[in-house]
Amino acid sequence: MSFRNGLTALVASTAIGLGISGNARASSVTYDSTNSPIQTQAEMPVWEFVADMNTRRFGLGAAADSNGFVYAIGGKNESSVERYNPSTNSWEFIAPLSSVRQWFSAVNVDGKIYAVGGSDSTGQQIGTMEIYNPNNNTWTVSPHELNLPRNEFSLTKGIDNKIYAIGGSISITGETTATVEVFNTNNSALGWQLLPHSLNSSRKFLGSGTDKFGRIYAIRGLENNNTVERFDPSNPDLGWQFAPNLNIGGDLIGPSATSFDKNIFVLGNGKSSAVEVYNSNTDSWNIHSNSFSAIPYSAAAISRGYLYKFGGFVDEHRGIRETQRVLIPEPSSLAVIGAGLIGASVRRKKKDN
Repeated sequence: MSFRNGLTALVASTAIGLGISGNARASSVTYDSTNSPIQTQAEMPVWEFVADMNTRRFGLGAAADSNGFVYAIGGKNESSVERYNPSTNSWEFIAPLSSVRQWFSAVNVDGKIYAVGGSDSTGQQIGTMEIYNPNNNTWTVSPHELNLPRNEFSLTKGIDNKIYAIGGSISITGETTATVEVFNTNNSALGWQLLPHSLNSSRKFLGSGTDKFGRIYAIRGLENNNTVERFDPSNPDLGWQFAPNLNIGGDLIGPSATSFDKNIFVLGNGKSSAVEVYNSNTDSWNIHSNSFSAIPYSAAAISRGYLYKFGGFVDEHRGIRETQRVLIPEPSSLAVIGAGLIGASVRRKKKDN
């Protein structure tokens, strides 16, 4: 795959690299009694480095489980899987995937991790799905495959335990799709089903998430500037509708997205350093903060109140092993994070060898 500033998306209600030195004071958001944002100046939490992964990775999938483990799954030319244990500050290898899976998305549903789609070692899109059971440390290849094999897409879990596979590329030449598929984990016999309503715009390298009302969001993309679309499963006849645009335009592509406590955090690995916060009550976006550094093709997950970011892109053949985390704020909102870290600085680490 050619060099380009891209990102992988994941949702982790379930799914960056080099930092900048010093401490930064950034604009944060507090909320009034109506849950409306009030801009204040506050010291944001400082990102910290924790143990490096054992393997360099980019184009990987990520998830977290209820036991506090964070998972780094596959990646460029990788089938290995490892997980971070915050109690011991260490990464350990667990059972690998059945084969190489890259440029895919992963999600945790009821304690099991679903790794869906992506591309194989030749770069060809795949539609297969593997499911990890942490109780016996096994991956099982599901008999249910996507209708349209896709990579560079985004996966999110709805509040009804349905998994949504949104957009992506459906040909080795990079053809982008607007189609969306859904998998009901409570009735898996139905398999993957194409939603009757597609996105208004084809998107790849996008972010996605679910807000506190259960609405599904498709956020930005490679050539989608600052646009956002959303779908309300409780009123499906409306289809996908455009939501308020982000404030920051330009080519911010493929934000990694992860949900926590009814919030959606989206970590972009592109060009913008802005953090934006969406308020569900006012249906508006607000600039949250600035001051990041970013590495393309990293992954993100939230576990026990910490936002983790790991892996990333050095060049076409080499990823990084660094892992960072920050204690996340607690606004009742939906947040999109422009280029990597939420409004905090991190101390520069030695070069990842």
